[in-house]
Amino acid sequence: MGLLALDRSHAGAAAKTLGSSFWDFPFPGEYWPDEAQRARCFPPLWRAMVKALSRHGEVHATSPDFEGVAAWQPPGFHLSAGHMWRAAPSDMLVFYRNGGGKVTVGLNFQEKMRRRNAPMPHWFLGPIGVDPEHQGEGHASRLMRPMLDRADAEGVPVFLDTNSEFNISLYEHFGFRVMERLDMPEAPIWNVGMLREPQ
Repeated sequence: MGLLALDRSHAGAAAKTLGSSFWDFPFPGEYWPDEAQRARCFPPLWRAMVKALSRHGEVHATSPDFEGVAAWQPPGFHLSAGHMWRAAPSDMLVFYRNGGGKVTVGLNFQEKMRRRNAPMPHWFLGPIGVDPEHQGEGHASRLMRPMLDRADAEGVPVFLDTNSEFNISLYEHFGFRVMERLDMPEAPIWNVGMLREPQ
């Protein structure tokens, strides 16, 4: 079965999958150590991202059951808070009223790392998440492979970042290599930028 291309009408279901997949991740979890606050902030954050990226990039789910979701920013596009405000103003208002500014610090740090390590036109993968109940079933590969093949056909590299040692190994399997690893601001975590050249 092929991937499901998402639009803004799918934002709620996609946000649920991304929220569960990132719930225990160092970023953004360390910026919201209070679980009640995280529960308030996660849904509007992911909804706003999906709404903005379904308009400016591509967002896919593994199936109508949303076992996994991946968003892709096309070459030349960099998602900003402005894009998210225009796509989902009410979600962004809730996000910022519940401590979203702290996470924005981390997102800005990641964006600077991206610009440093991938100054050329490239696809950007992120966020990508698989619901914990469906991890280990090959959904990450299903989400990544078609777009990696497309990037190869276009002769364009792909960039991503992660805070997970496990994910570094996973992405290396797909041809990504670590470009930079730095501590993130205002939280006891690190961030890795990874680049995959066309193959």
